[in-house]
Amino acid sequence: MTPTEPETALHHGDFGEIEGYVADRVIFQHYRTHDTWSPSVLKLLLTLLDDRAGTLIDVGANIGLVSIPVAQRSRAQVHALEPEPRNFRLLQRNVRHQGLGRRISIHPWAADEQDRVVYMQRSLDNYGDHHIPSTGTVNAKTGIPIQARPLDHLLTAVGQELPRPLVVKIDTQGYEDKVLQGGQRLLTQADAVILEYWPSGVRRAGGDLNLLHERLCSFARGAILSPSESDSLPELHPTATLCKALEEQFADRNPGFVDLLLMP
Repeated sequence: MTPTEPETALHHGDFGEIEGYVADRVIFQHYRTHDTWSPSVLKLLLTLLDDRAGTLIDVGANIGLVSIPVAQRSRAQVHALEPEPRNFRLLQRNVRHQGLGRRISIHPWAADEQDRVVYMQRSLDNYGDHHIPSTGTVNAKTGIPIQARPLDHLLTAVGQELPRPLVVKIDTQGYEDKVLQGGQRLLTQADAVILEYWPSGVRRAGGDLNLLHERLCSFARGAILSPSESDSLPELHPTATLCKALEEQFADRNPGFVDLLLMP
């Protein structure tokens, strides 16, 4: 065990044996306690993919607790983006351990609006909350440089048309406005996007909520997702109506977040 590699453990849950960091008190701890992760989002992803040989792009893949079960339970090809080096190493190991190397392609960079090196702030106890903060606010002890590229770069990296249906899941701890900005070409091809909407996180990242709402409105319809599992799609509304509902819900700087479904 090197000084820079935290202690890991194995847990056999609903997705098979997954390796995670003992110090992660959120994502991996949840898997160890409940044998699963984000079941409502997983069920929605599988509904959207509809057992066809489509594509999932998992932006903010962490150690694979979305990419792996989607590959296990559907025919989709998965592209998993995870820029934090330690999470990326475990993502590699978990994909290999599950025998999914041909189904899941992993990419060690952050989705951004441009090609550049940015600094990521590591969380000490929530390995899903490593994030890219606003300029000049990185802690020197826990900040690391990472490679960032526009999400559209994936189209060049893959070098072929992505099979449909194309579903994109984006969970980037407040960086979503920049992800959408750098993925406009790819996202016009998407059949559905599931995105975490967290205004406090956007502000922490120095982001622009107005720009985020503008990008949300480039989709025709959307819905705020319920945390409860469902076998059917939620009722969709025009995104202008959705953005108004979000503004009202978070008008008092509510620190919480919701997941959104966006569709053309």
